[in-house]
Amino acid sequence: MVGWPHWHVIIWGRLVVNWILEKVFSLLHRVFFIFFKVGKNLSPFWGIFIDNNTPGDICEFDWGEVKLCIAGVERKYPMAVFTTAYGNYRYARLFAKQKSEFFQEAHAYFFKSIHGNHMTMVYDNMKVAVKSFVGHNERQPTDALLQLSIYYGFKFRFCNAYRGNEKGHVERSVEYIRRKAFAVKDTFIVLKMPIVTLRMYVTGLMISHNR
Repeated sequence: MVGWPHWHVIIWGRLVVNWILEKVFSLLHRVFFIFFKVGKNLSPFWGIFIDNNTPGDICEFDWGEVKLCIAGVERKYPMAVFTTAYGNYRYARLFAKQKSEFFQEAHAYFFKSIHGNHMTMVYDNMKVAVKSFVGHNERQPTDALLQLSIYYGFKFRFCNAYRGNEKGHVERSVEYIRRKAFAVKDTFIVLKMPIVTLRMYVTGLMISHNR
């Protein structure tokens, strides 16, 4: 190569680099193709890499707890939290108790806020959703859940026992909303005040999500 014009060296170098890159990209393409093809059968690991959810398909529900001081008395209040599998949209509502009527009321408020409902709702083994267990995996839904399902026309499913993390989206949302909504103020005169505070925060989330 001694005595070659400088531009010959540059062209030769570029050809070598392009050849190497082509081989590397070809190899990576084959590796990823095999990985994704096999990965589809490796649930739930597949969901870590590919989000196959579609708008309006799946929504997760959970009860969280918020520690507040109301009229000088500290106690934990239940917070109904919804998170969509697609888009990770969050909604929450604060209640005095974790009761069936509030469970239904929370769904009504959520569906009203999104002007519709999802095709499938996901729950863990909460008492307001699961009436009884049949064997190891089968669960009978409560009347409250059946009424919601029939009225709004959605299907539902339960997480496997001791696998609450299967509701991966909503599990993170409970802590996120609790921290964001009540980080500045957690002491109020009446319960209506934190309810309004949370409602305003959720409205802000909805506005930012729709931008």
